[in-house]
This record gives sequence, structure tokens and C-alpha cells, in this order.
Amino acid sequence: MGQPRDSQGRFAKKWGAGAVAGVALSGTVLASGGGAAVSSGAASAGSPLAQNAARARTAKAKARTDKGKSSARKGDRDDTWRRSGLKKLQDRTENHLLCAAVSYDEVREFFLRNRCKSLDRFIVTLQDGGDTIVVAVAWVEMNTSRDARKLQDLIDKDGTGNILPKTAALLGAPHAKFDGADYDSTRTRVTIAEAATVTGSPDEELLEALAEMATLFPKP
Repeated sequence: MGQPRDSQGRFAKKWGAGAVAGVALSGTVLASGGGAAVSSGAASAGSPLAQNAARARTAKAKARTDKGKSSARKGDRDDTWRRSGLKKLQDRTENHLLCAAVSYDEVREFFLRNRCKSLDRFIVTLQDGGDTIVVAVAWVEMNTSRDARKLQDLIDKDGTGNILPKTAALLGAPHAKFDGADYDSTRTRVTIAEAATVTGSPDEELLEALAEMATLFPKP
């Protein structure tokens, strides 16, 4: 899609402070996130030590979210968070018929030309020890599979807009900004999920794993 990738084939993008997202496209995870500065004396990001540490964090995050995936597929969100070792603080679900009214930038222009059939959005804040995380999911139903693919391709590009809230202000976390998206699609539906930090410093790998897991939730 024109985005740079790292040596592992992952999208390499810079995100806003505290926000991380990956991409789950047709079941393939393409993790992405901005790099963090390393102080002098610490292992560089490309060193074997740093790579081993990153792999360990990824394995740990995957092990946690794997426990919740079966519940996610069943649509049991509360059990999904519990199995993943997270505490739900609050959540909110919205239903819309006019996608253009709640989208922005090029994505809004797309919906003005290609009307969607329905849009459901879900947002939740979660507590993980001393960290607070927000996860947002949107399910967009288009009239044709062709329109769904065009929408997915558009949102997959940087700077084209979205149909998810720009922030988690609805849940009292206005500083948690969504700067990337995770995608999955089936026929005429596009599912988008993102995860971002509200407070604390959760591992980037956990945010990516949560966003991937959230794409498994069925439409409300």
C-alpha cells in the first residue's frame, strides 16, 4: 500500500505519543509501531539482545490474548478481557446508518460516493495493572464485496481518515489518540480495530495483540 516495511515485513510507521496499532488483513498480522529512543549503554533496537527481548514480549502478549480469542469469536467481550488478564472499566456501543456522518477526511468522501448499509462501533477502556488501555472496533457493512475491498484499501493508507473516533473522549480519555488501524474483512464487511494507551506504558506488543484479537468480535 506504499507504506515502508522493516526487515520482518512489518509496516514501519511512526505513531502519536502513546498509540500503537498493527494490521490484521485476511488473518495475517502485520504489526506496526513507532520506535522508542534507546539511551547510551543500552542494546540497540537491531541487536540480538533487543531482538530477543522483543520476541519475548510478543510471545507473552500472544499467550495472553490467545486465551481470550475463543470468547472473542463467541462475542463474549467481558470473558475475553477476563481471560486476557484485563479489567474492563467502561464501554460504549453505537449504531449508525450514515457512515459519512461519523467518518472524516477521504474516508468520509468515499462514503458520500458509496453509501454503507450499516455501521456499528464499540469502544472500551481496560486496566492492566498500572496501565490503562483503550480499544475501539468498527464493523462496516457495504453493499458489495467490491466496495468493502475499496474501503479497506483506502483506510489501509496513512492519512486518509477513518470511521473510528479520533480519541477516546467519549470514555473520558481525550488524550488517547488512535493513529493507526487493524483490518479484517469478510465478503461485504470490513472490521477495523485499534488499541492505544490512556495511562502508563503498556508494551507495544500487547497493544498490537489486543487490536488483532478485537477484530475477532462478531458484529453486535
